[in-house]
Amino acid sequence: MTRILKHIVFVAVIAVALLFSVGASPTVMAVAMAAVAAAAAIGIAAVKHERQKYATLLEAIRNNDFTMRFQKGDKEINALLDSLTEIIKQSKSGAELRERYYKAIIDRVNAGIIAIDSNGNVRICNDNALKMLGMKYAANTAAINRSLPGFNNIIADSTVAGTTIVGCGKDKNLSVSVSGFVHDGNTTTVCVLTDIHNALSRKEVDAWINLTRVLTHEIMNSIAPINALSDSLLPTASGTMKEKIEVIRDTSASLMAFTETFRKFSAIPKPQRQLVYVADLISEATTLLSESIANASVKIHTENDLIVNADRTLMVRALVNLLHNAVDAGATKIDICSRSCSDDSVVIDISDNGSPIPEECRDRIFVPFFTTKQNGSGIGLAVARRVLSLHDGGISLIQPTDAPYTKTFRMSLL
Repeated sequence: MTRILKHIVFVAVIAVALLFSVGASPTVMAVAMAAVAAAAAIGIAAVKHERQKYATLLEAIRNNDFTMRFQKGDKEINALLDSLTEIIKQSKSGAELRERYYKAIIDRVNAGIIAIDSNGNVRICNDNALKMLGMKYAANTAAINRSLPGFNNIIADSTVAGTTIVGCGKDKNLSVSVSGFVHDGNTTTVCVLTDIHNALSRKEVDAWINLTRVLTHEIMNSIAPINALSDSLLPTASGTMKEKIEVIRDTSASLMAFTETFRKFSAIPKPQRQLVYVADLISEATTLLSESIANASVKIHTENDLIVNADRTLMVRALVNLLHNAVDAGATKIDICSRSCSDDSVVIDISDNGSPIPEECRDRIFVPFFTTKQNGSGIGLAVARRVLSLHDGGISLIQPTDAPYTKTFRMSLL
């Protein structure tokens, strides 16, 4: 470009000199005018040529094409354009790398993260958020609201930060924390989802344990002296009096036995964890109940070398309780299936074809002392739930997909 400008100036100077030459002939004047026109034409052509270069470069960058190099024309200008292309290429590559880096971090966060623009379109939604919402893809807030009713109301005023607890399905309670910020005049709402179902379950179980401990203490303190006194009076009593004392003794003994059931629920020890094969846990539980399940067809499916970090005794106890529950329901077919999941958790499903649990009772089956059986204690499922809770896991009742099973209890733990 510099060289071209030099040529233009040179031609223009000559032309001006000729124009102002004293006594210049008409021929010289014509040559001078032609020189001026030529200089102007050269300048316009040079500018158009350079403008074409810039337009071509911008179009290539717009299309993410960073391979373009300029060969013709001024070498200095070409070198600058090539350097600019390389700088933009490196900057874009760095931005893409940072975006992948941040996405990898967001996808590995235990919480669900959703970023929404002012038009209600989802800009960021990590894998955990999709999993909590039970969705494969979230395009906008309307789609999320269908999966999580009330979501639109929660984010209605994104400028006010806050946390809301909402239900999302039968076995899921979500804490939704919302905050908003404005950048370049655009409002972005960030939602953080946390599944607090297990935490709420632990709180509920802890409340039951505290209650049972108090009741156990008070009942035992009141019944034990009555039982001891009735035993001491029996040898000296006779007739009707003896019969009444025996009734008192038997009733107090029954109350003490019931209280002992309370104690079993509240006295579950802290897990002593160790690495143990899931297949060994299932084998031990089925062996302990070999007589009870002798009349049932038991199928076991487990992945090879599946290991959990758990208290062996407590986990076997939980499995035994679930198998007992199946037998008590009249099951003739029991299926035990264990597998590992993508989030590194382990799932054990116990399905049976026994009497189904009534729909109206399903929300209460894990409540301590609730039972649908005539002679049931309501402890078995509550103990299993407590054991899984102590292992930072959970237990739930799900609808089986394979016939002829009527119910499936799913145990999950890390």
